[in-house]
Amino acid sequence: MTDRERQRQALKAAARWHVQLAAGDAPAELQQAWQVWLASAAEHRWAWARVEQLQGRLASVPGTLAFDTLQRSEAQGLPRRSVLKGLLLASGLGLGGWASYRSQPAQQWLADEYSATGEIRHLNLADGSQLVLDTASAVDIRFDDQQRLIRLRQGRIFLTSGKDSRQRPLRVETAQGLVEALGTRFSVDQREAASRVEVFEHAVRINPHQAPARRLEAGQRCQFDSHAVQAAQAVASSEAAWTGGHLIVEDWRLGELLDELGRYRPGLLSYSSELEGLRVSGTFSLTDSDAALSALATSFKLKVHRYNRYWVSVGLS
Repeated sequence: MTDRERQRQALKAAARWHVQLAAGDAPAELQQAWQVWLASAAEHRWAWARVEQLQGRLASVPGTLAFDTLQRSEAQGLPRRSVLKGLLLASGLGLGGWASYRSQPAQQWLADEYSATGEIRHLNLADGSQLVLDTASAVDIRFDDQQRLIRLRQGRIFLTSGKDSRQRPLRVETAQGLVEALGTRFSVDQREAASRVEVFEHAVRINPHQAPARRLEAGQRCQFDSHAVQAAQAVASSEAAWTGGHLIVEDWRLGELLDELGRYRPGLLSYSSELEGLRVSGTFSLTDSDAALSALATSFKLKVHRYNRYWVSVGLS
């Protein structure tokens, strides 16, 4: 299934959930099932946000036109894209509103390359560089005569730069600026309001959109936003173990570890607050988080409640 097909299916499912939940007093079982669906995939959360946004925009459509039209369109097999466009036009938003709707975070699912939740994907690029996509990550790859550019739309990547015969610069673009490889192995993590860079070999040059460039050496990490690069800190070589599907931790809070494991699971991994302060060290599998949870349950005498495939809760026995 392509990313576009997943996007369309997520939007269709979100619309159905919205109709059921808005039809009256939804029973607790329906609310619970919707929450599990919502937590099970990033595209589900994106689709739900889009449906809610559209619902707000359609509030100005007279009477029950929007609600009735969306229901009838599905029943009659009409293309949902055309119906949504027509309703946006009817609500006075015009083609600009439709363009804005199309330009929302849906575009991250239209990236050149992406990884699913729980997937760690290895790619060999045309110039000989090696690219690793962490869980739920997405990139565009733009190689031309001037540069080799990887646009990080979402998530985290690890890049081992290849030797380019044309000596084009190799750069990673984030929302906050550019990271240029200086013959190196490094990772870039696109976060909500900043980017984080970790260098494991040689160096990189960080170029924020509105601040002077700064060089980051091997064994260092830092965060930067559009206006500043924060002070460098030390990074251990074990921080790159995720590329092989492993997480190596030393004296982490157990809650922090569970949060990290949760990024690699489709669905919701919750835990009781009493676990937050416990400390843990060890090596855990990211590609088999169930095995990691079982090991933690044995070590800390925890109870792992598996309500279904997408909802797991951890607490003390």
